[in-house]
Amino acid sequence: AVVQPSPAPISPSSNIRPGDNEVTSGAYSATDEEVVSLLSTRPSFRGVPGADLVSIAHAECGVLQRGGHGSAVVAIAANNGLSVADASYSLGVSVAAYCPEYLSAATQ
Repeated sequence: AVVQPSPAPISPSSNIRPGDNEVTSGAYSATDEEVVSLLSTRPSFRGVPGADLVSIAHAECGVLQRGGHGSAVVAIAANNGLSVADASYSLGVSVAAYCPEYLSAATQ
């Protein structure tokens, strides 16, 4: 059985400019900036602060690292209001950026 994690509280980040999804230059790695750039184009993630997008991506990898499968990650995201298409896209971006060693788990 897959345990659904509780959503982490969202707090403002000083590294994010108000009103957009850009990570302030130098605040994060180039990988983090690319994740924000890619995810912020998707309808489910528009307006979500960049720091939260990076946290979501790391959390998705965390599910895989604990033995979860991609289908569980997508289901959790969809149950929390994301479209299945955006949840699947997010998982792909997350795995490519932060946990490519879990690609096989992500496709299950």
